[in-house]
Order: sequence, then structure tokens, then C-alpha cells
Amino acid sequence: MLFRADREEERGAAAFTRFGVRGTPTTIILGPDGAEVDWIVSYNPPVEMFAAKIEKALSGTDTVKSLRAAVAANPQDAAAAFKLADKFRERALEDKAAPLFKQYLALDPYGRAGAIKPDYLRAPVGYVEWAEYQLAYFGLSARRDPAPLRAFLKKFPSGQMARLGYSSLKGLFYASAPAPEAFAFYEEYAAAFPADAYVFQSWLERIIEAKGPLDKGREVAARLETLTEYNPDAWVNATLARFYVMAGDPAKAEALFGPAFAESLSSNAAFGLLEFADYWAADAARREAVLAAAASAVKILPGNPNLLQRVAGIYLKLGDEAKALEVFGPAFAKAKENWDDTSPLRTYVWFWTKEGRNLLGALAAARHTVELRPRAYYLWSGLADVLAKMKDYPEALRAAEKAVEFASEASRPAQQKNLERIKAAAAVKK
Repeated sequence: MLFRADREEERGAAAFTRFGVRGTPTTIILGPDGAEVDWIVSYNPPVEMFAAKIEKALSGTDTVKSLRAAVAANPQDAAAAFKLADKFRERALEDKAAPLFKQYLALDPYGRAGAIKPDYLRAPVGYVEWAEYQLAYFGLSARRDPAPLRAFLKKFPSGQMARLGYSSLKGLFYASAPAPEAFAFYEEYAAAFPADAYVFQSWLERIIEAKGPLDKGREVAARLETLTEYNPDAWVNATLARFYVMAGDPAKAEALFGPAFAESLSSNAAFGLLEFADYWAADAARREAVLAAAASAVKILPGNPNLLQRVAGIYLKLGDEAKALEVFGPAFAKAKENWDDTSPLRTYVWFWTKEGRNLLGALAAARHTVELRPRAYYLWSGLADVLAKMKDYPEALRAAEKAVEFASEASRPAQQKNLERIKAAAAVKK
């Protein structure tokens, strides 16, 4: 099916994209005579990387056409045999790929020809390991025979492809193997990757599917909870919740995947967006993305003072003080839920004092905090700081003295130091 067409008239070549037999978009490069020169299977951003692949194909470098010619001219060319095999493998043409992979392995059994680096792998994989994996995988995909892939895993137990190998086998053992065989496989899988939470999640899902055994399920669930303790995952916790409901422990399911989890997820998402926005705020080219991230964070946690002061800080970095005041200005401070609560007001006072802006708003909020809690030393300290920032040193000194007066024994030295700092600033002004 034709999906998109782009013609390169000056080269006498054409490129179009169609969907392959597995639904994967495949870009076909045609020569002037209409014959296939090359193909690029799938699309991975960025677009510049994909365009570079098109340019390479149009240049004739390592194309299907050029590789076929190289293998025909020199059947001993191991690298060309490997690259052509992988071209056919990409399009699921296993009947053409397998003989070429075998030809390569016979020519280069020690892997001297090189390594391959697919987009989805972190590091290159040697040609031998890659070729042997593909041949083993063909056996699984074509005949549902796990034996070749199991033999591959024994030969390359710690190679990069081991993870893919186990993942491929998982699909077979999860879906169609009897429970005893599936559980034996998961024991082996977990032993190979004892720190991979998703291995244990898949194992627990298979236990849920089989409705037991519960003892093993509890053991797997405990391991899964440990692995995700500091980085909870919605999909993992959903699996855990399903297991604990099945095991007759709905309270545990609620604790792991109830409203508290949703609140934590929202908070993590919002502050994660702020990390993105804060990081890129100085990059003019990403301004729209920064603004969108900040707006999304506010929508997720609309009234959170800590979040709003960070959003205001991002707007200030962008040079938009009006927008900063819109989200964290006097309207925020005077809102009913904030005006009589010293906690959000304290955050508000600290932020604007630090920024040296909206000082009148900060002063009004600071004065109100000490009215609400007249013996809270840290609120007097906040009032002293904003007054000092405004260079109203007599009032600042009086507020700092109150902070010292009401401070606890442990806090008094720090408040005394702040008082001395303000005195020194006042002396310089005189």
C-alpha cells in the first residue's frame, strides 16, 4: 500500500513508503529502471537520522543492490554476506536471510568482520552473536521451536542479545506453555536477570493467569516490590494489586495501587515536567516546549505552592514577570485557602524575597504571617528578610530581634547571626 511518495529527480531515483507484511512501514528506494535499490524498514526519530539513511541509500552505500553485487563478485566477502542477510532479515524474508547468515558464519567464525549497532541497542553487537541470534530466532518464529534459542543462550549467556533472547522465549512460555514449564522458564529467566523488575512482573502475571501457586506468587511479588520500592511503576503496581486481590488481601492492593499511588503519580509527573522546563528555560529554541511543560504541570497540581513558586521561577527565567505574578503573585497569597495558612505564605515570602521582586506583595504576606502566629520565630525571620531586602533596616532589625526572642535554643544562634547581618547592612547604608 502506498503511504507517501518523494521523488529524487536529479538522481533518477525514487523513494516511497509502504506497509510490510507485519504492518511495519518500509521505505523502498527505486532506481531509474524501477528496480529496487534498497529499503529502510521502520522509522525512528529524529527525522534527520532517517533522512541520513535515505541519503546513504541514494548514494549506493551498502544497499541491497550493491551488496548483492558484492556477494556475487566475491562469495568470500564475509561482511557483505552478513549485511545482505540482515537486509533480508529486516523485511522478515527469513528464507533469504538464513542461508546468508550461515554463509557468513562459515566465512568468519571468529567475528573479525565487525559489529552491528541497531538503533534500539545501547552498544554494538558482534556479527557472530547477531547472526547466531537471528538464526535461533527464525526457529522460534517459524516453527515455535524454543530449542535453537535455548542453545543460543547457553552459548552467549551474558551477551547483549541474551536479554532479547529471553524476552522472545517469554512470549512462547507465557502464552502457550503449560504452567509447570512456564514457571521453570521463569525461574531461569529471573536467575539470569535478578534485578529486572519487568521479568518478575511478567512472572507474576503468569501466576495470576494460572491462579496460583499463591506461595510462589507472594515470593515473586515481594521481590517485585523491593525492586520498585524507590521507583514505583503504574503497570507494575497494577499487576501487584491484581495478585493481592486474587490472594485475598485487598488492603495490600489498596495500599499499592489506591488513591495515594495516584496522588504520587500526579506529583511525580508534575515535578518531572518542571525539571524539563527548568533545564531548557535558557534555550530560546525550546521556549514553546518549556511553556507547554510548565502549563501542564500547573494543570496537574494547580494549587501546590512549591510547584507554583518553581513555575514562577521558570517564567522569570523567560523574562515574563507578569506571567510569574499571574501564577504565584498577590492573587495566590490572598486566596482564601492560602491567606490564613502560614505554610503557603511562608513559601511565597521566601520566593519573592529571594528574587527581589514583588516585594510589597511579599511584605504584606509576611506581616500577615506574624499576625497569625505571633510567636513563630521563623515567620519573624522571613519578615526581617523582606524588610532588609527593601532596605527598611529599622523595621527589619525589630523583626529580627523578635526572631531571636522567640527562637528555640537550637535555632537562636542562626537567628542571632541573621540579626548581625542586618545590622551590618544597616551600618553600611548610614
